[in-house]
Amino acid sequence: MRGLIWVTYKFTLALLIGVCFGLLTSTSASPITFGKDVLSARYEYPSVLSIWYREDDLDDFYPMCSGTLIEPRVVLTAAHCLDDEGLYAVGYGSDILWSAKLEQVSAIWRHPGYSKRQKVNDVGLLLLEKSIPVTPTKLSSKALTEKIFKNKGKILEIVGWGKNQNGEMANYLRKSTVKDQSLSLAKYKGWRNDVWVAVGRYISKEKVYSGSCNGDSGGPLFAYVNSEIYLTGITSWGAKDCEFEWPSIYVRLSYYINFIESDGIPTLLRNESTLNRALPSVVSEPRIIGLPRAGQTLTCDKGTWSANTSQISVVWSGVGVPYGTGFINNFIR
Repeated sequence: MRGLIWVTYKFTLALLIGVCFGLLTSTSASPITFGKDVLSARYEYPSVLSIWYREDDLDDFYPMCSGTLIEPRVVLTAAHCLDDEGLYAVGYGSDILWSAKLEQVSAIWRHPGYSKRQKVNDVGLLLLEKSIPVTPTKLSSKALTEKIFKNKGKILEIVGWGKNQNGEMANYLRKSTVKDQSLSLAKYKGWRNDVWVAVGRYISKEKVYSGSCNGDSGGPLFAYVNSEIYLTGITSWGAKDCEFEWPSIYVRLSYYINFIESDGIPTLLRNESTLNRALPSVVSEPRIIGLPRAGQTLTCDKGTWSANTSQISVVWSGVGVPYGTGFINNFIR
């Protein structure tokens, strides 16, 4: 299962950042470690969504990342959550992960400068086929987001779905209040304070950090200032051992806000027409018009299908003849 990108911890922080910059993808999925369950996620964090994936229409969807609804149909997540192949859906409207309602994704966008090796530009977007009854958490301006990080009175919070530090699959969304740890990493070779934010809450008794782990990928870093909530970061990468003494690394969203709005969202909308990822679906069912009586004329209404359906074939039942409806699965990929 795809999750957060991890690097192997190498004895010292300097070696971790300076030497171990290759990416490893874990096969497990974990959410906020040493955090707190959110028992009413659909009311407290309705815009924090689970992202589900399947390789093709024969497989079942499974949860593999998190994201934040920033416009009625647009979900912000991490670039490393998104593949060129496969089908995506977004889970919403439930306090329990496994009972989430799923909405199909019709297009994706990854930052064109995303680098697995350098772990930069880890920003992605998903376009829902239809809007969902959830109020988005809108992006703030670049200037306001930068100002928030300079505010010493801000409260930072991370939120995500997945397993806990014991490898147990979560039923509930989890959260944790954290602190900005970026200054402690700024002196190490390879650290990019312009594009990353290091966060965590060090628990001295256990000598571990409460933070994110693989499976929280794409989830939000929120900042609270004067009772107002702002989206300031995206879960990106961290130490391989989620219980080790190491902060979690988030995309510093202020660096990317202008590009998301000027390039990301317009390209995402264009991709819905040119690179549609959703399976064809029926909008209104086919039907027979008329009465099945002698001397009557029956006509076939093929119904209405989604825009990514290129051709429809409908066959009607009769005595001794085939019956059923269907479509030719010849949509744009």
